[in-house]
Amino acid sequence: MPRPFGGVRQQRGWWQAYYPGTDGRRVHETTRFTSAEAAREWLDDLAAERERGSWSDPAAAHQRFDVYATTWLSTAQIAPTTKSLYAGYLDNHLLPTFGLLELGQIHPALVRSWYAQMEAKAAPTARARSYALLRQVLNVAVDDGAIVVNPCRIKGGSVTRHKVRAMPDLEQARQIAALLPDRWQFLVHLAVMSTARYGELVALRRRDVDVLRMTVSVERQWYRGSFRDTKRPASERVIHLPKTMRPALEAHLAAFAGPGPEDLVFPTRNGTPPPNNWIDALVKRAAAQIGLEGVTFHAFRDLGGTLAAQTGASTKEIMRRMGQSTPRAAMLYQRAADERDEAIADRIAAGSVDGARVLPLPDRSPRSGRADLPQHRPS
Repeated sequence: MPRPFGGVRQQRGWWQAYYPGTDGRRVHETTRFTSAEAAREWLDDLAAERERGSWSDPAAAHQRFDVYATTWLSTAQIAPTTKSLYAGYLDNHLLPTFGLLELGQIHPALVRSWYAQMEAKAAPTARARSYALLRQVLNVAVDDGAIVVNPCRIKGGSVTRHKVRAMPDLEQARQIAALLPDRWQFLVHLAVMSTARYGELVALRRRDVDVLRMTVSVERQWYRGSFRDTKRPASERVIHLPKTMRPALEAHLAAFAGPGPEDLVFPTRNGTPPPNNWIDALVKRAAAQIGLEGVTFHAFRDLGGTLAAQTGASTKEIMRRMGQSTPRAAMLYQRAADERDEAIADRIAAGSVDGARVLPLPDRSPRSGRADLPQHRPS
């Protein structure tokens, strides 16, 4: 026979039921039962509720949100940069309202009221991400049996509707680069042709650049004044560059990078990475000179991704190139994608030579039976 859930014991004139809580500790029910049978029936009902997932641990529901959320965050398996970001959302947006409340006291009306007030207090992105974090913490509370249902029920509450970012085309990107100081011109070209993130680019060292193979190895990033691990494990990758960039790459290294393997590829005159907001200001000023408004440095990564997509590269190939896949997915296709990534770089190069057009990759589907490159004839 299966072991009974919990147990009962006789007190002076009444019976008490007890059961294991969500933390494994014994919980004593405060209800005084008139018989052992009544206490056992109550335990049977409780076991059925737990099996259905419609039960919450009364003791766990009394936990304060600030203690519960900060404890969860301290043990969460997430990147340090993400953990730091979440801590900021907790301190600035969630704890002032929910911090001193018990988990069981947080209800949908309170969440809706907080969300409405956040519209005047925070930027849309901060509001959406703070709500997403609140929902995530309370989802864990549901899993722990502290609450029965998550009170975060705002449809689309964690969605941020961004304005479409201005993105130059390839020729406009060249014009913007030409208007920048010489030291930063190749930074724009590399952003487009590698699709690497700003923090990844300015963290590159000489040893990360293989001029012979025309590749860059992304192993770290510059984030908030220090070198850190990449945004996610899959962001550690080798990116092939168009071979037509070799003369410009060699010229940049000779003029601006130090000779040592640990020297930065894009140092300021002080030998440190350039601040992102400073480069953004240079880019915006240069873009305005050619009639483009609202262009930031990130637009060059967007442009590079668009160019890669125009080659006909698969979604996985583009995600691999841009470092946007999960680690497991990256391991599954990274070896096969390496040669394909080199072909993507070659196609971008061929298109950039001929009027900023981009050539499609050869069809690798079983139907075609061909792996040769299509002949390119100028129109």
